[in-house]
Amino acid sequence: MSTPKIPKPPASAHRVFEGRLGPPLPFSRRPFDPSEVAERSHERARIRSARWDRHEALVGEEVKLICELEGPPAREVTFTIFEHDADGQHDSVRRERVPARGSTVELVWKVENVGDLDDVDSEQQLADKGYTLPEFHFFAAVPGSVRDSGLEEGDLLKVRDVLDIAVHDGLLEDEPAAGLPYVVTFADGRQVEGTVGEDGRIRVEDVPPGRFWLRIRGKTPEPFEGEPAEPAEVGEPPAWIRPLEGERDPPRLAFAEPCWIARVWVEPPVAAEGQSVTLHAAGEALPADAPAVFRIYRLGEGGGPVAEIPAQVSGDTARARWSVSGARGGGQLDGRPYADFDVAFEIGGELWHTPGLPELRAF
Repeated sequence: MSTPKIPKPPASAHRVFEGRLGPPLPFSRRPFDPSEVAERSHERARIRSARWDRHEALVGEEVKLICELEGPPAREVTFTIFEHDADGQHDSVRRERVPARGSTVELVWKVENVGDLDDVDSEQQLADKGYTLPEFHFFAAVPGSVRDSGLEEGDLLKVRDVLDIAVHDGLLEDEPAAGLPYVVTFADGRQVEGTVGEDGRIRVEDVPPGRFWLRIRGKTPEPFEGEPAEPAEVGEPPAWIRPLEGERDPPRLAFAEPCWIARVWVEPPVAAEGQSVTLHAAGEALPADAPAVFRIYRLGEGGGPVAEIPAQVSGDTARARWSVSGARGGGQLDGRPYADFDVAFEIGGELWHTPGLPELRAF
């Protein structure tokens, strides 16, 4: 038996490429510098500045934390807000990461009610006002770079206790609405009444931290002053409306004196379940002998009123008392259930709803 022959590989399989070993050809004609690679590998984004958009705010107002970057793009910036203490024992309040989309990165923060009980002036503020006013600073950080917003007195964000609001006319926005009465209700239940200043501003001092409600009452229209019109002479009526002979004249309709309701409001506008509130109405020529009633409607629900309270009319004003009920199940605010109500007043065929909704919020 013969052994099979193995085919001979082709000549191309034994071809040898001749050449010499050496460094790869450069991609550019510029000579290679290793220091450039080391410098580029360590180059990172840096924080050029960190600041607040303003240095005074009330509790609950929104402020901006602004960070300016330089160098290569950064992925994100970490903001850390501290309650500032003069002794250096700052308390962390909030930390948040914000994606960096450009050289300016901003974080919007709603000022929180943080008690400042471990600062130098805390005991004096607590004794004088019953509350303390914190101050804040923040740090902005990217990998390899950190900068604070400033720890000096002029760089801090201070929580002020002065309410300063500009009020303009509803039709003429550039004209200040001077002389209008207002009522401010604070979170602790305290109320401050006053009138808008000649410069169109409301300024209230010693404002406690927390929410507040401001109600500005519009001007009451002045009654018409002028000479009454002379009654016109009317001739004989047509024959078809004359009474028939032998029959008595048709009865005359007696119309009540027209009345006018200027405004309706509730005091206080914020109350708790079971608390007694006062319902007010004011106008002109309110008939004392006509039935007058306040009707209370719960907003967000159809149907009739949840309460009808007879009103006592005295002169050009009417009032009644109502014990708040039905404040549960309307919604939640800061974890507390509440309900909103509208109030209407009816007398002598005239009906008036409160212009602002809600007129009453009950917790």
